[in-house]
Amino acid sequence: MINSTGALALKEVPKKLVVIGGGYIGTELGTAYANFGTEVVILEGGDEILPGFEKQMSSLVKRNLKKKKGNVEIHTNALAKRR
Repeated sequence: MINSTGALALKEVPKKLVVIGGGYIGTELGTAYANFGTEVVILEGGDEILPGFEKQMSSLVKRNLKKKKGNVEIHTNALAKRR
């Protein structure tokens, strides 16, 4: 598991990426990696990604992600795995 800073410092583009949180940072990272060809899933616990933005914006982002092998899962929470 890495944070947003670590995601920006990856040496290689991952084949798959799960982003926890659909706020503007998570959505931007997910969209950027989808543009590089990564299969992206954004997990958002709330009703919609990009809370506080116009609903049209979140709809546009979701459509663009789907075109690039991306997906958004709302009302979804990630659980930590203990080592």
